[in-house]
Amino acid sequence: MASNRDDERSVTKPKYLFGWLIVVGIGCLVVSIILDSPGILGTILNSPEQTVHVGSFIAKLFEHFGVAVLIAAVVGLVLESEEYGNYFLGKIANTVVKSDYLAKLSKDELAKLQKDLVQAYYKLENLDAEQGFYKYFRRLYEYIASPYREETRGRVRIEYLPDKRFFKIEEVISYTCRKVGGCIQDELKWVAEEDEIKEIDSFAATVTIPIDVFKSEDFERTYPNLKDRETIFDSKKNPEQLKKYSGHGFTLSLKQFSGIDGLRVNVAITYSSPVDRGLSWTMSNPSKKVSLDMKYPDDLRIHVDRFGVNPDELSESHKTGIYTFEYDSWLLPDSGFAFHFLKNEPGTVDIEANAHNPIAATP
Repeated sequence: MASNRDDERSVTKPKYLFGWLIVVGIGCLVVSIILDSPGILGTILNSPEQTVHVGSFIAKLFEHFGVAVLIAAVVGLVLESEEYGNYFLGKIANTVVKSDYLAKLSKDELAKLQKDLVQAYYKLENLDAEQGFYKYFRRLYEYIASPYREETRGRVRIEYLPDKRFFKIEEVISYTCRKVGGCIQDELKWVAEEDEIKEIDSFAATVTIPIDVFKSEDFERTYPNLKDRETIFDSKKNPEQLKKYSGHGFTLSLKQFSGIDGLRVNVAITYSSPVDRGLSWTMSNPSKKVSLDMKYPDDLRIHVDRFGVNPDELSESHKTGIYTFEYDSWLLPDSGFAFHFLKNEPGTVDIEANAHNPIAATP
Protein backbone atom coordinates (compact mmCIF):
# COMPACT_ATOMS: atom_id res chain seq x y z
CA MET A 1 0.00 0.00 0.00
CA ALA A 2 2.84 2.42 0.80
CA SER A 3 4.26 2.05 -2.71
CA ASN A 4 0.87 2.88 -4.24
CA ARG A 5 0.70 6.11 -2.21
CA ASP A 6 4.18 7.04 -3.34
CA ASP A 7 3.15 6.48 -6.97
CA GLU A 8 0.06 8.65 -6.52
CA ARG A 9 2.12 11.47 -4.94
CA SER A 10 4.66 11.26 -7.77
CA VAL A 11 1.86 11.65 -10.33
CA THR A 12 0.11 14.56 -8.56
CA LYS A 13 3.26 16.61 -7.86
CA PRO A 14 3.57 17.94 -11.45
CA LYS A 15 -0.11 18.89 -11.47
CA TYR A 16 0.32 20.96 -8.27
CA LEU A 17 3.37 22.62 -9.80
CA PHE A 18 1.50 23.56 -12.99
CA GLY A 19 -1.36 24.87 -10.86
CA TRP A 20 0.97 27.18 -9.00
CA LEU A 21 2.49 28.32 -12.29
CA ILE A 22 -0.97 29.31 -13.53
CA VAL A 23 -1.52 31.36 -10.37
CA VAL A 24 1.89 33.04 -10.82
CA GLY A 25 1.13 33.78 -14.47
CA ILE A 26 -2.23 35.34 -13.68
CA GLY A 27 -0.61 37.35 -10.89
CA CYS A 28 2.01 38.69 -13.27
CA LEU A 29 -0.66 39.78 -15.74
CA VAL A 30 -2.59 41.57 -12.95
CA VAL A 31 0.58 43.40 -11.87
CA SER A 32 1.25 44.44 -15.46
CA ILE A 33 -2.23 45.87 -15.77
CA ILE A 34 -1.86 47.84 -12.52
CA LEU A 35 1.53 49.23 -13.52
CA ASP A 36 0.35 50.25 -16.95
CA SER A 37 -2.89 51.89 -15.72
CA PRO A 38 -3.24 55.70 -14.86
CA GLY A 39 -3.72 54.93 -11.16
CA ILE A 40 -1.57 56.14 -8.29
CA LEU A 41 1.24 53.57 -8.80
CA GLY A 42 1.17 54.02 -12.52
CA THR A 43 1.33 57.81 -12.22
CA ILE A 44 4.27 57.70 -9.81
CA LEU A 45 6.31 55.37 -12.05
CA ASN A 46 5.28 57.06 -15.31
CA SER A 47 5.96 60.77 -14.58
CA PRO A 48 5.68 63.14 -17.56
CA GLU A 49 9.33 64.17 -17.28
CA GLN A 50 10.64 60.66 -18.10
CA THR A 51 11.34 59.82 -21.72
CA VAL A 52 11.16 56.14 -20.87
CA HIS A 53 8.21 55.24 -18.66
CA VAL A 54 9.58 52.87 -16.03
CA GLY A 55 6.09 51.64 -15.12
CA SER A 56 5.25 50.70 -18.68
CA PHE A 57 8.58 48.89 -19.05
CA ILE A 58 8.11 46.88 -15.87
CA ALA A 59 4.48 46.22 -16.82
CA LYS A 60 5.59 44.76 -20.16
CA LEU A 61 8.09 42.51 -18.40
CA PHE A 62 5.39 41.18 -16.09
CA GLU A 63 3.00 40.79 -19.01
CA HIS A 64 5.39 38.75 -21.15
CA PHE A 65 6.56 36.69 -18.20
CA GLY A 66 2.99 36.01 -17.15
CA VAL A 67 1.93 34.93 -20.64
CA ALA A 68 4.96 32.63 -20.94
CA VAL A 69 4.29 31.05 -17.56
CA LEU A 70 0.60 30.53 -18.39
CA ILE A 71 1.40 28.90 -21.72
CA ALA A 72 4.01 26.61 -20.16
CA ALA A 73 1.62 25.63 -17.38
CA VAL A 74 -1.27 24.88 -19.74
CA VAL A 75 0.95 22.84 -22.11
CA GLY A 76 2.39 20.97 -19.13
CA LEU A 77 -1.05 20.09 -17.82
CA VAL A 78 -2.09 18.84 -21.24
CA LEU A 79 1.01 16.67 -21.61
CA GLU A 80 0.60 15.32 -18.08
CA SER A 81 -2.92 14.16 -18.79
CA GLU A 82 -3.27 10.38 -19.21
CA GLU A 83 -4.81 10.63 -22.65
CA TYR A 84 -2.06 12.72 -24.17
CA GLY A 85 0.62 10.84 -22.23
CA ASN A 86 -0.49 7.55 -23.76
CA TYR A 87 -0.68 9.19 -27.17
CA PHE A 88 2.92 10.40 -27.12
CA LEU A 89 4.18 7.17 -25.56
CA GLY A 90 2.51 5.27 -28.38
CA LYS A 91 4.16 7.52 -30.92
CA ILE A 92 7.56 6.98 -29.35
CA ALA A 93 7.03 3.21 -29.16
CA ASN A 94 6.00 3.07 -32.83
CA THR A 95 9.09 5.03 -33.78
CA VAL A 96 11.41 2.73 -31.82
CA VAL A 97 10.16 -0.48 -33.45
CA LYS A 98 10.18 0.85 -37.01
CA SER A 99 12.90 -0.75 -39.12
CA ASP A 100 14.22 2.57 -40.48
CA TYR A 101 14.88 3.75 -36.93
CA LEU A 102 16.49 0.44 -35.92
CA ALA A 103 18.70 0.53 -39.01
CA LYS A 104 20.31 3.73 -37.72
CA LEU A 105 21.38 2.13 -34.44
CA SER A 106 24.87 0.71 -33.93
CA LYS A 107 25.46 -2.95 -33.07
CA ASP A 108 26.14 -2.04 -29.45
CA GLU A 109 22.90 -0.03 -29.23
CA LEU A 110 20.92 -2.86 -30.81
CA ALA A 111 22.49 -5.38 -28.42
CA LYS A 112 21.49 -3.23 -25.44
CA LEU A 113 17.97 -2.81 -26.82
CA GLN A 114 17.71 -6.57 -27.30
CA LYS A 115 18.84 -7.23 -23.74
CA ASP A 116 16.39 -4.65 -22.37
CA LEU A 117 13.53 -6.26 -24.33
CA VAL A 118 14.34 -9.75 -23.03
CA GLN A 119 14.65 -8.44 -19.46
CA ALA A 120 11.32 -6.62 -19.76
CA TYR A 121 9.57 -9.61 -21.34
CA TYR A 122 10.70 -12.07 -18.66
CA LYS A 123 10.78 -9.44 -15.87
CA LEU A 124 14.39 -10.24 -15.03
CA GLU A 125 17.39 -8.30 -13.79
CA ASN A 126 21.11 -8.81 -14.38
CA LEU A 127 20.34 -10.88 -17.47
CA ASP A 128 23.90 -10.79 -18.80
CA ALA A 129 25.57 -12.13 -15.67
CA GLU A 130 28.92 -13.81 -16.29
CA GLN A 131 27.56 -17.32 -15.66
CA GLY A 132 24.11 -16.69 -17.13
CA PHE A 133 22.63 -18.39 -20.18
CA TYR A 134 22.14 -15.08 -22.01
CA LYS A 135 25.83 -14.80 -22.88
CA TYR A 136 25.69 -18.27 -24.44
CA PHE A 137 22.43 -17.35 -26.18
CA ARG A 138 24.15 -14.35 -27.77
CA ARG A 139 26.62 -16.74 -29.42
CA LEU A 140 23.79 -18.90 -30.77
CA TYR A 141 21.98 -15.76 -31.91
CA GLU A 142 24.76 -15.07 -34.43
CA TYR A 143 23.74 -18.15 -36.43
CA ILE A 144 20.46 -16.44 -37.38
CA ALA A 145 22.35 -14.19 -39.78
CA SER A 146 24.69 -16.90 -41.12
CA PRO A 147 24.25 -19.01 -44.29
CA TYR A 148 23.01 -22.55 -43.76
CA ARG A 149 22.74 -25.95 -45.41
CA GLU A 150 19.54 -27.74 -46.32
CA GLU A 151 18.73 -31.40 -47.02
CA THR A 152 22.10 -32.73 -45.86
CA ARG A 153 22.28 -36.39 -46.77
CA GLY A 154 25.00 -38.90 -45.93
CA ARG A 155 25.63 -42.35 -47.36
CA VAL A 156 28.34 -44.47 -45.72
CA ARG A 157 29.53 -47.95 -46.73
CA ILE A 158 31.93 -49.74 -44.37
CA GLU A 159 33.76 -53.01 -45.05
CA TYR A 160 36.85 -54.76 -43.76
CA LEU A 161 40.23 -54.48 -45.43
CA PRO A 162 41.93 -57.90 -45.95
CA ASP A 163 43.80 -57.78 -42.63
CA LYS A 164 40.57 -56.92 -40.76
CA ARG A 165 42.45 -54.40 -38.65
CA PHE A 166 41.15 -51.49 -40.73
CA PHE A 167 37.91 -50.47 -42.35
CA LYS A 168 37.60 -49.26 -45.89
CA ILE A 169 34.98 -46.53 -45.79
CA GLU A 170 33.18 -44.95 -48.74
CA GLU A 171 31.33 -41.82 -47.80
CA VAL A 172 29.12 -39.51 -49.88
CA ILE A 173 27.68 -36.30 -48.43
CA SER A 174 25.41 -33.93 -50.32
CA TYR A 175 23.56 -30.76 -49.38
CA THR A 176 22.07 -27.53 -50.71
CA CYS A 177 23.66 -24.20 -49.80
CA ARG A 178 21.20 -21.49 -48.73
CA LYS A 179 22.24 -17.87 -48.68
CA VAL A 180 21.56 -15.37 -45.91
CA GLY A 181 22.58 -11.74 -46.19
CA GLY A 182 23.37 -12.13 -49.89
CA CYS A 183 25.89 -14.98 -49.69
CA ILE A 184 26.24 -18.71 -49.06
CA GLN A 185 28.82 -20.39 -46.79
CA ASP A 186 32.43 -19.36 -47.42
CA GLU A 187 33.86 -22.82 -47.81
CA LEU A 188 33.27 -26.53 -48.18
CA LYS A 189 35.02 -28.58 -45.51
CA TRP A 190 35.64 -32.26 -44.84
CA VAL A 191 38.27 -32.80 -42.13
CA ALA A 192 39.37 -35.38 -39.56
CA GLU A 193 42.04 -35.29 -36.88
CA GLU A 194 45.33 -37.14 -37.28
CA ASP A 195 44.32 -40.09 -35.08
CA GLU A 196 40.79 -40.48 -36.43
CA ILE A 197 41.60 -42.15 -39.73
CA LYS A 198 44.59 -43.83 -41.32
CA GLU A 199 44.63 -42.19 -44.75
CA ILE A 200 42.44 -40.75 -47.49
CA ASP A 201 42.46 -42.70 -50.75
CA SER A 202 40.32 -40.31 -52.80
CA PHE A 203 38.44 -37.05 -52.43
CA ALA A 204 36.22 -35.32 -54.97
CA ALA A 205 33.78 -32.43 -54.50
CA THR A 206 31.18 -31.66 -57.16
CA VAL A 207 29.54 -28.24 -57.15
CA THR A 208 26.40 -27.81 -59.24
CA ILE A 209 24.67 -24.52 -60.04
CA PRO A 210 20.83 -24.60 -60.15
CA ILE A 211 19.63 -24.77 -63.76
CA ASP A 212 17.35 -21.73 -63.47
CA VAL A 213 20.19 -19.62 -62.07
CA PHE A 214 22.70 -20.81 -64.66
CA LYS A 215 20.33 -19.98 -67.54
CA SER A 216 19.23 -16.61 -66.18
CA GLU A 217 19.96 -13.49 -68.24
CA ASP A 218 22.36 -11.83 -65.80
CA PHE A 219 24.32 -14.96 -64.74
CA GLU A 220 27.14 -14.49 -67.26
CA ARG A 221 27.50 -10.83 -66.32
CA THR A 222 27.49 -11.56 -62.56
CA TYR A 223 29.73 -14.66 -62.76
CA PRO A 224 31.91 -14.24 -65.86
CA ASN A 225 34.41 -16.89 -64.72
CA LEU A 226 31.85 -19.68 -64.26
CA LYS A 227 31.51 -21.23 -67.68
CA ASP A 228 30.19 -24.66 -66.65
CA ARG A 229 27.15 -25.51 -64.59
CA GLU A 230 29.01 -28.37 -62.85
CA THR A 231 32.55 -28.14 -61.48
CA ILE A 232 34.53 -31.06 -60.02
CA PHE A 233 37.38 -30.55 -57.58
CA ASP A 234 39.44 -33.75 -57.32
CA SER A 235 42.37 -34.34 -54.95
CA LYS A 236 44.19 -36.31 -57.65
CA LYS A 237 43.25 -34.43 -60.85
CA ASN A 238 43.36 -30.82 -59.65
CA PRO A 239 44.70 -30.81 -56.06
CA GLU A 240 45.91 -27.21 -56.33
CA GLN A 241 42.33 -25.96 -55.86
CA LEU A 242 41.92 -27.85 -52.58
CA LYS A 243 43.51 -26.72 -49.33
CA LYS A 244 44.83 -29.62 -47.27
CA TYR A 245 43.87 -29.78 -43.61
CA SER A 246 46.55 -30.19 -40.91
CA GLY A 247 45.20 -33.63 -39.96
CA HIS A 248 43.29 -35.33 -42.77
CA GLY A 249 40.90 -33.79 -45.26
CA PHE A 250 40.43 -30.70 -47.38
CA THR A 251 38.73 -27.34 -47.49
CA LEU A 252 37.51 -25.66 -50.66
CA SER A 253 36.68 -21.97 -51.00
CA LEU A 254 33.19 -21.32 -52.36
CA LYS A 255 33.63 -17.56 -52.72
CA GLN A 256 33.47 -17.76 -56.51
CA PHE A 257 29.93 -19.14 -56.06
CA SER A 258 28.94 -16.61 -53.39
CA GLY A 259 25.40 -15.33 -53.87
CA ILE A 260 24.16 -18.46 -55.70
CA ASP A 261 21.25 -19.65 -53.59
CA GLY A 262 20.50 -23.36 -53.98
CA LEU A 263 24.06 -24.33 -54.94
CA ARG A 264 24.27 -28.12 -54.73
CA VAL A 265 27.37 -29.74 -53.19
CA ASN A 266 28.32 -33.42 -53.40
CA VAL A 267 31.43 -34.75 -51.64
CA ALA A 268 32.72 -38.31 -52.21
CA ILE A 269 35.52 -39.63 -49.99
CA THR A 270 37.20 -43.01 -49.64
CA TYR A 271 39.44 -43.57 -46.64
CA SER A 272 40.62 -46.20 -44.16
CA SER A 273 40.21 -46.19 -40.41
CA PRO A 274 41.17 -48.53 -37.51
CA VAL A 275 38.34 -50.91 -36.61
CA ASP A 276 38.61 -49.96 -32.94
CA ARG A 277 38.36 -46.23 -33.66
CA GLY A 278 34.97 -44.59 -33.62
CA LEU A 279 33.67 -42.39 -36.43
CA SER A 280 31.98 -39.02 -36.09
CA TRP A 281 29.84 -36.77 -38.24
CA THR A 282 29.49 -33.16 -37.12
CA MET A 283 28.04 -30.15 -38.90
CA SER A 284 30.36 -27.37 -40.07
CA ASN A 285 27.43 -25.01 -40.71
CA PRO A 286 23.87 -24.66 -39.42
CA SER A 287 22.03 -27.51 -41.13
CA LYS A 288 18.32 -28.03 -41.68
CA LYS A 289 17.04 -31.58 -42.21
CA VAL A 290 19.80 -34.17 -41.98
CA SER A 291 19.67 -37.85 -42.91
CA LEU A 292 22.08 -40.79 -42.97
CA ASP A 293 22.16 -44.26 -44.52
CA MET A 294 24.98 -46.42 -43.13
CA LYS A 295 25.89 -50.01 -43.98
CA TYR A 296 28.51 -51.90 -41.96
CA PRO A 297 29.67 -55.54 -41.51
CA ASP A 298 26.99 -57.88 -40.15
CA ASP A 299 29.28 -59.27 -37.43
CA LEU A 300 29.33 -55.85 -35.71
CA ARG A 301 26.82 -53.96 -33.63
CA ILE A 302 26.67 -50.18 -33.55
CA HIS A 303 26.44 -47.72 -30.68
CA VAL A 304 25.55 -44.09 -31.42
CA ASP A 305 26.20 -41.01 -29.33
CA ARG A 306 24.23 -37.88 -30.20
CA PHE A 307 25.13 -34.34 -29.21
CA GLY A 308 23.07 -31.24 -29.89
CA VAL A 309 20.24 -33.41 -31.23
CA ASN A 310 16.60 -33.08 -30.21
CA PRO A 311 15.37 -36.69 -29.79
CA ASP A 312 11.78 -35.64 -30.52
CA GLU A 313 12.80 -34.71 -34.08
CA LEU A 314 14.92 -37.82 -34.71
CA SER A 315 13.60 -40.93 -36.44
CA GLU A 316 15.92 -43.98 -36.49
CA SER A 317 15.85 -47.40 -38.08
CA HIS A 318 18.22 -50.20 -37.14
CA LYS A 319 18.60 -53.59 -38.79
CA THR A 320 21.50 -55.99 -38.81
CA GLY A 321 24.36 -54.21 -40.59
CA ILE A 322 22.23 -51.17 -41.47
CA TYR A 323 21.57 -47.97 -39.58
CA THR A 324 19.56 -45.01 -40.89
CA PHE A 325 18.12 -41.85 -39.44
CA GLU A 326 16.06 -38.84 -40.49
CA TYR A 327 16.35 -35.60 -38.51
CA ASP A 328 13.71 -33.00 -39.36
CA SER A 329 15.05 -30.10 -37.33
CA TRP A 330 18.23 -28.00 -37.15
CA LEU A 331 21.76 -29.00 -36.19
CA LEU A 332 24.20 -26.25 -35.19
CA PRO A 333 27.94 -26.30 -35.94
CA ASP A 334 29.82 -28.97 -33.96
CA SER A 335 26.56 -30.84 -33.29
CA GLY A 336 26.11 -34.33 -34.71
CA PHE A 337 26.76 -38.01 -34.13
CA ALA A 338 29.52 -40.38 -33.06
CA PHE A 339 29.50 -44.05 -34.09
CA HIS A 340 31.21 -46.93 -32.31
CA PHE A 341 31.36 -50.51 -33.62
CA LEU A 342 31.52 -53.48 -31.26
CA LYS A 343 32.21 -57.07 -32.17
CA ASN A 344 29.29 -59.48 -31.75
CA GLU A 345 30.29 -62.41 -29.58
CA PRO A 346 29.82 -65.90 -31.14
CA GLY A 347 26.29 -67.14 -30.59
CA THR A 348 24.91 -63.73 -29.62
CA VAL A 349 22.25 -61.83 -31.49
CA ASP A 350 21.94 -58.10 -31.94
CA ILE A 351 18.69 -57.84 -29.95
CA GLU A 352 18.14 -54.16 -30.74
CA ALA A 353 18.37 -54.72 -34.47
CA ASN A 354 16.02 -57.70 -34.44
CA ALA A 355 13.51 -55.86 -32.27
CA HIS A 356 13.66 -52.77 -34.48
CA ASN A 357 14.12 -50.62 -31.41
CA PRO A 358 16.18 -47.41 -31.28
CA ILE A 359 19.83 -48.19 -30.76
CA ALA A 360 21.73 -47.48 -27.57
CA ALA A 361 22.66 -43.85 -27.26
CA THR A 362 23.65 -41.28 -24.72
CA PRO A 363 21.25 -38.38 -24.06
